Amino acid sequence: MQPEYETFRLADARIVWLRPLSAEDAPRLIDLCRRVSPETRRRRFLRSTARCDVTEAERLAAVDQVERVALAAVSDPAPEAPIVAVGRLHADGSDRAEIGLLVEDAYQHVGLGRLLLNRLLDEASRRGLRALDGYVLYDNRPMLQLLRTSGRHIEVRWDGGDVLSVELDLANQSSPVNRSLSAARRHQLPPAREKRVRAPMASFGALEDLATKEAAS
Repeated sequence: MQPEYETFRLADARIVWLRPLSAEDAPRLIDLCRRVSPETRRRRFLRSTARCDVTEAERLAAVDQVERVALAAVSDPAPEAPIVAVGRLHADGSDRAEIGLLVEDAYQHVGLGRLLLNRLLDEASRRGLRALDGYVLYDNRPMLQLLRTSGRHIEVRWDGGDVLSVELDLANQSSPVNRSLSAARRHQLPPAREKRVRAPMASFGALEDLATKEAAS
């Protein structure tokens, strides 16, 4: 059975459709990788150069939606609509998973990253995971702010270089998370206005202070 899209309204009133990623999305992942700016690509892949080739795209699209979970946001419900954002978590059979987000530049700062993060938190909780791990460039302030305001306790480690290791604690079901999820769901279109279609398929304090403290420790 083909999955259904979920429809969400962003802060700027644009609509996005959210659905599971599938192996057939490899070409659309290549297109997304090539469309994003060099800075967005650097922040996501932690390096200035990132491969936007078939082999890498097929690897990233090879998700089972059990241990390797990925969600795609599209700007249109048409089968061949471009992907504008991807959120993923990859578990290793333990009670932890690694998380990653990529949002096209034109869709940044309007709540799409928050939406994907909250959905991944939901997916992780359903699977009984206790922590999400991530790697964030020290100067990636939007991602650090997103994680800081997730409502989950965060631990940050700096082992040298430009990358911070972060851990989101899922064991503590704090009320800020519930409020955050509720806020995200307020952007979901009400049932009467939703259009359901079938698809072919890194706690941070002040960031500068935190980076200084981690570097000095």
